[in-house]
Amino acid sequence: MANKGIKVADLARELGRTSRELIDRCRAGGLPVQNSITKLMPADERVIRAWFAPDARSERTGPNYTPPTDGCGSPGVGPTAAGPPPAESVVRPEEFEG
Repeated sequence: MANKGIKVADLARELGRTSRELIDRCRAGGLPVQNSITKLMPADERVIRAWFAPDARSERTGPNYTPPTDGCGSPGVGPTAAGPPPAESVVRPEEFEG
């Protein structure tokens, strides 16, 4: 099945950016983009539009935001996604019986 998404170059033109800007940002953000004629999946297109939206002033959605990963490229998985464990689940040395 062929991907019928928008090309990187066409989206860049729509957003008033260069293809190079989009390609560099996509690569930094982990999106699979090879060149300016790469067709984007709809979900990737939405992410890119959010990065370059005129009101993207937030650190979490602006063009310099890179989503956290688990170190293997999977977004939001692993210890960084959930944060530190709750204090009651931490075993302190004085509580350890062994």
